[in-house]
Amino acid sequence: MRSALAILALVPMLLAAEPRPQGVPSGRALVVLEHELPTTLNPLYPQSEVDVRTSSAVFDRLFYRNPIGSTLRHRLVDRVESLHGDEQRLRLTIEEGIRWHDGEAFSAQDICFTVHTLADPEQELPWEVARYREWLDGCRVDKEGRAVITFTRTFHNPLERADFYVLPAHVFAESPPSPEHAFSKEPVGTGPMRARL
Repeated sequence: MRSALAILALVPMLLAAEPRPQGVPSGRALVVLEHELPTTLNPLYPQSEVDVRTSSAVFDRLFYRNPIGSTLRHRLVDRVESLHGDEQRLRLTIEEGIRWHDGEAFSAQDICFTVHTLADPEQELPWEVARYREWLDGCRVDKEGRAVITFTRTFHNPLERADFYVLPAHVFAESPPSPEHAFSKEPVGTGPMRARL
């Protein structure tokens, strides 16, 4: 018990001694202590639990389970519709006013880019991420700017299969996602925190 208290007593000193990242106003930096540094900040290529925890702070999942009550929630989507007569497709109306950390507007194109990346057999993804290939078949943006996701088959609850982190399409306009991409060290997310390696 004493060692735990001693460690907790050191935490405020460690936080106070940590230099503030350049460009972050006073009082706006949060230092998170982990047992190791993340290996990547790109949610496509996690190699450790630290990578996964960091992704959950920097990025929003399309759908997620609320830890209290375990209800399925969403922050990026305003409305979800099943297409009549087609149980393998969902139409998603995007929540207005969401911006990426770099100021760009979040759009249905970002969702479709992410779906195409996850479904791409050429992408060498770890199994935790590659599992989406079993579920996601494609995505398109309709005339009204909504994302229409197509699944590989009919699922009882397709939203459970759309719990992936969404990537910013505009960041990858000139080069596709890869572990070596600059995005892996300085990501652009929509989540509550920003991070860099």
